[in-house]
Amino acid sequence: MSDQELASALVSASAVLRCLEGVQWGVLDGVAAFAGRGDSVGARAERLVQDVTRAARADEFVQTLPPVLEAANERAAAANARRKPTQSWAQARRADTPRTRA
Repeated sequence: MSDQELASALVSASAVLRCLEGVQWGVLDGVAAFAGRGDSVGARAERLVQDVTRAARADEFVQTLPPVLEAANERAAAANARRKPTQSWAQARRADTPRTRA
């Protein structure tokens, strides 16, 4: 790690921590559970998970984490707002999952 990278990490650490504390992880996890469904909802959930994963693994000079987490949090909250208020995430997943005939 270069001195420049270390200095950047130290400067951005508090912003990253604030961002991590502000993420609604339960909502994000609920949306991420839709990944792999094979439909448009699943595709959007997969993109959200991929965006966060890519940013978390990236070098801070390549991709900063806070903007990606903030955007993912907003996308997950918007998806949550579209869900029926009385449904749990498990119920929403079951209701949105295409049924197959036995």
